Amino acid sequence: MKTHAGHRERLRERYRTVGIDGLAEHEILELLLFSVIPQRDTKPIAYELLERYGTLAAVFEAHPDDLQQTAYMNPNAALLLSIMPGLFGRYQQSKQEKGPQLLDGNATGQYCVNLFADAIYEAVYVLCLDMNKRVIRAVQIQAGTLNEAAVYSRLLVETVLRHQAAFVILAHNHPGGSTTPSEADMTTTVNVQKSLEIIGVELLDHIIVSGQEFISFAGSGFWKPQQAQKMSIPPRKRKG
Repeated sequence: MKTHAGHRERLRERYRTVGIDGLAEHEILELLLFSVIPQRDTKPIAYELLERYGTLAAVFEAHPDDLQQTAYMNPNAALLLSIMPGLFGRYQQSKQEKGPQLLDGNATGQYCVNLFADAIYEAVYVLCLDMNKRVIRAVQIQAGTLNEAAVYSRLLVETVLRHQAAFVILAHNHPGGSTTPSEADMTTTVNVQKSLEIIGVELLDHIIVSGQEFISFAGSGFWKPQQAQKMSIPPRKRKG
């Protein structure tokens, strides 16, 4: 049992290290079957499936009733494998659904006002954008107290790489306060910019939101992307 459990954990660790492209087809099947065949070594099952159907794609395309003809394949395991083609299709469809395009400080600011609607505590978001500056995902990377929020470079970089962002916008809120940036806000902007430059990603802006008001660091005219310097930025209210 210990050897069996150890194999599963080693395979999970390999996946975390090398990703799906670093695994053989039988290892991908093993990983999928771990959760639905918990008390048995899934390696022989994976090999038998591939021997019977020839390829990973053919396994996924097989009918659930047919998959259950393989030894130790229970109904849940057969169902899991058979939904993979449809799942991949829905995944690709979802990826093609574009978020809003953030081309200027006003559009970005309004997006962030909505993002922080009804927020009670201070939080930090990373807006991951594609090459066309459309939002891929807005990820909260830190939640703080009413007056404090921290941005950790490691978590920031991991988030940006995970979502394959081409550009990044940093956003945080001042609940119950003003949009005036603090010295810490300005230092954070520079630090975030430097962290992103290391991985070849550009910081486009930093937005501070307070209620229905916001300030765009880039739109203020006192800071430009790729200008890693100390800033002094006055608050600006949202127009309209």
